[in-house]
Amino acid sequence: MGGEVLKSFQAPGTQTSGLGFDGEHLWAADMDSGLIYELDINGNILSSFTAAGSSPSGIAIVENCIWCIDTISRRVYQYSKSGQMLKKIQLSGFTAFGLSFNGRLLCVSDTASNKITLWTDDGNKILTLPGPGALPAGIASDGAYLWIGDYSTDKIYQITFDGEKIKEFTAPAGITKGLGFDGKHLWISDIGTDLIYQVSIN
Repeated sequence: MGGEVLKSFQAPGTQTSGLGFDGEHLWAADMDSGLIYELDINGNILSSFTAAGSSPSGIAIVENCIWCIDTISRRVYQYSKSGQMLKKIQLSGFTAFGLSFNGRLLCVSDTASNKITLWTDDGNKILTLPGPGALPAGIASDGAYLWIGDYSTDKIYQITFDGEKIKEFTAPAGITKGLGFDGKHLWISDIGTDLIYQVSIN
């Protein structure tokens, strides 16, 4: 079924709204402080840097680079792990929040209009999918499917890249904002509890 909480720990900030996993460590974006944190899997802060935008939210990790979307400017920034900005992509026509990236497609949650938008890495929109709930926020990919956290329904949804809903389970708390996938489990940040959870997907 999925959704069993395997561990939890304190988030690095009060608005931790993006999570990614680089194969060893978690990366978390905090909208309040404007920082991007590197964490070990027990929640210890290893490093941090200031995001280029004023409101960093969704995070994805591809080929040792940090990709982060800024919810106000609607820009996606690519950073090195030391925080050097390598690239920025301007997106338009939607409200940005969560981000997933597989090296080819940027998948962005649009909370205001309950949509998931897919973009090329040069900023061209190619597809819009309906959100599986009402207020999609966190988004992650396991390679074959997308996982969406919705803080209106308090559910985590698994959907195809065509928008078909595969499964759902109840989130560990009520205000899910960030999702990351570590190859086996989902990591979820919740700004109501200010905790990060590792949960099963099966």
